[in-house]
Amino acid sequence: MKRLLLIFFTCPIIILAIVLMLYALLPDSITNRDMIAAICGGFLGFVYIAVLATMAVKLFLFGAKRFDPIFANLGLSARPHLAFGREYTGIFHGRSVRAIYLQAHHQNPATLYFYLSAATNSRAAILRDGVPLLDCTSCQRFIINDPPQSLQVFADDARRVEQFLHLPQTRDLLARLVCDGDAFGKSELYIQPQTLWMRMTLDHRIDQRLAAQRLADLSQLANEAERFGGL
Repeated sequence: MKRLLLIFFTCPIIILAIVLMLYALLPDSITNRDMIAAICGGFLGFVYIAVLATMAVKLFLFGAKRFDPIFANLGLSARPHLAFGREYTGIFHGRSVRAIYLQAHHQNPATLYFYLSAATNSRAAILRDGVPLLDCTSCQRFIINDPPQSLQVFADDARRVEQFLHLPQTRDLLARLVCDGDAFGKSELYIQPQTLWMRMTLDHRIDQRLAAQRLADLSQLANEAERFGGL
């Protein structure tokens, strides 16, 4: 990124200096020296834009692949997702898993999604603050204060979901998945009838150990939900 910014700011100055130098070196006897200098400037400008665009595309493509080695070591296969994202699929701890990485763009931070198959038979969202990405107009909202941070929960069966979230093993998992934001930034947990998934903004770089731990915790939460008899 620093190299790209350096080229972006310095190359126009260099191109302008070259054009002015060329204009000064051309003999006054050449009647079309203005046109010659303009053509040279246009050509150099075109080269500058082409090089800048190529470097930008390579930078985004390389950035999208930053998690390839991490998820490859976890047994997941990679493929492109949308323009500059990556999608990883496979089996983890006996469950079908899908991970999506979206690079930061405009005002949106880099975001990582984890999806695990799980027979939860319910619909809920668990997050520290904000509005959930949940299609559940009838969901009830309540607050739980057991983990290190208070969490707001939106659930279609609030009584049963609250019972599940107050189990000791569930509280420990929530504390790591949703409350521990040191490595993953803001984390949100979603429960859907056949899927357990997370949305995490990436404030810091993560390594294979952290990614594997997050997936393992999510898989364990799926086990607890199914052992609970669904939500």
